[in-house]
Amino acid sequence: MLIACCAIAFLMLGLTLFWLFKGFVVAPTAQIAEIDAAAFLNVLSLDDNRVLHERLSVSEYRRLKRARVRALQGYTKAIAGNCAVTVTALRANAPDHDYAVEREISVLVREALRIRLLCLGFWIALWAEFAFPNLEIRPTQIAGGYERLRSAAERCLRSSQAPRPAL
Repeated sequence: MLIACCAIAFLMLGLTLFWLFKGFVVAPTAQIAEIDAAAFLNVLSLDDNRVLHERLSVSEYRRLKRARVRALQGYTKAIAGNCAVTVTALRANAPDHDYAVEREISVLVREALRIRLLCLGFWIALWAEFAFPNLEIRPTQIAGGYERLRSAAERCLRSSQAPRPAL
């Protein structure tokens, strides 16, 4: 029994590491997936869950709750993929010998990797909510952090693509 538990733990750890590091090898044609932030926040809403719980039968609520959890998992997976693409784009467009921009890119890459790790943790935790619909796991940290990362990365990439004046 102990050997089986250890084998399952190592398998889960291996799959987790594979999923995490898979983001470091991004296809050259990979693109940022469109994420509807309003819909993501709507699925995260505890008020909506409470209203649905009050108005639906138990079986309908569980079915809908599982569908919402799967939607949350889809959002977290898309955000994690976008973070991997963002890291690749930032590193590819980093100018040489401009230490201020390199430092800003380093901070953005670290933030993208932090959000990617959060997505991984919440994606795994949401399986527990899928199995036990009475749990309430809300990855709200991801929504705000991702929006800040996205706007900062767009600003950084726009400024690095702007033509530099000749001296």
